[in-house]
Amino acid sequence: MVLSDGTVRKVPVARIYVETPYLTGIVEAQCLPHAIYDLVVGNVPGARAADDPSHSEETDTNKGSAEEPLKSPKNAAPNLGERMKKMEAEIKVMQQKLVEAIKGSESVEVIT
Repeated sequence: MVLSDGTVRKVPVARIYVETPYLTGIVEAQCLPHAIYDLVVGNVPGARAADDPSHSEETDTNKGSAEEPLKSPKNAAPNLGERMKKMEAEIKVMQQKLVEAIKGSESVEVIT
């Protein structure tokens, strides 16, 4: 990764799902150990401009409760459940790889 000041850093990379007014979907994220923000959306394909957030129900994360289960649309593909299970398994594998990468990083102190 090359930072804006030209500094080069080696950081773990993870594929994550984001749902924001500016970008929704699976993206490849660079994991910075001491970032001041949880997520920074840069110049990535499909991202909306900072002055043009989406206010649709699909991307409004303020709607509903965190305790409510996600509901499938009525017209969802019949194999949606299988695809969701596959994605959940992929996410678990990615999470484990991220944990292993962080543990192997010299710039991160692992507290056990």
